[in-house]
Amino acid sequence: MKNWESFFAWVAAFSISCLAACGGGGGSNNNPGGGVCDSTGFSEVTSSNITLKWKVEGANLKVRVSAPTSGWVAFGVIADPQNFMQGSNLIIGYYSGGAVSLRDDYADTQISHQPDTALGGTDNTSEACGSETASATEIGFTIPLDSGDAYDLALTPEATYNVGLAYAADGADTFIPKHAVRVLIQQAF
Repeated sequence: MKNWESFFAWVAAFSISCLAACGGGGGSNNNPGGGVCDSTGFSEVTSSNITLKWKVEGANLKVRVSAPTSGWVAFGVIADPQNFMQGSNLIIGYYSGGAVSLRDDYADTQISHQPDTALGGTDNTSEACGSETASATEIGFTIPLDSGDAYDLALTPEATYNVGLAYAADGADTFIPKHAVRVLIQQAF
């Protein structure tokens, strides 16, 4: 009888931890069990050791970015490469302590950016998920193709965009440190 009680206690504890890790426990911002972190149907490109995966579902763009770092990784739709970052929509995230932290930013100058929310806009990311290993960090999120937010760029499926990918040095688990590596690619979604 004791063995069955122990077994059921273990199953209950395991189930609760799985619900929390998969985003079903309320308050967790990880979702490795589905949605954007389910790898089914994503297109993929790698440049400068940064892998971008994406797929369009309805009115949303689902994105996954991974890089060889234990710091933050970023994805951005660059408004005009001649102006560097200025006017661009950036999503920056890191994985720390079992959770993903994401920020929806707008590049207010050629070399700086702020959260959309600090400028009067909204954070339009959802379905945050991620992971970190000894050799890489991956974040995943969903954004609307057209959020209506003045600090986001509207995207049209199958149109080609200038996309910025970047990552920070190992251990940069905040939004402050500058990128260690960045690359600009042209990509259609």
